[in-house]
Amino acid sequence: MRLAIDTSTFTTYVALEAAPGSHCLATDDTSGSAESLIPLIREVCLQAGAQSRDIRELVVAAGPGSFTGLRTGIATAQGFAAGVGAQVTALSIFIARAFSALPQSAVALVTVSAAPGERYCCLLERSTTGAITILSEMSYVAQAELAALQAGYQDELRKPIELLDVDPSALSGTPAVALLLCKPTKVIDSFGGHQQQSSGVSALDVQYIKPVQAKTIAERLAASAG
Repeated sequence: MRLAIDTSTFTTYVALEAAPGSHCLATDDTSGSAESLIPLIREVCLQAGAQSRDIRELVVAAGPGSFTGLRTGIATAQGFAAGVGAQVTALSIFIARAFSALPQSAVALVTVSAAPGERYCCLLERSTTGAITILSEMSYVAQAELAALQAGYQDELRKPIELLDVDPSALSGTPAVALLLCKPTKVIDSFGGHQQQSSGVSALDVQYIKPVQAKTIAERLAASAG
């Protein structure tokens, strides 16, 4: 069995693939992921009539998203997998959510909500063989700038580029189901210059919603004094 965890937003999503095409789902938007995640995993196992030891693979969202949520989801997945001897795969939500929605031989500027009025976006291409190629670094732009960014990429690549919204409300299923359905033949990072087979996409970096800027005690005191 495969378990998927998405804690990239303030809603926690869990899905269990009990059988091919059969998914047990659980969602919580009333408490933080740290409090709700383990009970949600128990809930989907109960729905499927399964034990935790029946789970052989965990797929977890690697961001971009909430810093605290992603840490909780990934740490829980790693701890759970260590306890039952399962494999963990971390997937960018850009890749996971675009995989089913992006047609073959198409290029899309994939976007997801960041702060109010702002979006994260990344340019992805899906080949006829099912490979996903990352064509741009992740950008953080104002909603009003998306059309200009899309036009700029179209001029550069000289091909149509779709604008693809992958917020949870735009998906046909839940974000956790998108993680389960995403099975690219390979992920090609055009910036890192390397290819990753689908069984090795766990090497993708975690993408937090904001960079963490650590301050020394002296810097904090100076800021409060000012």
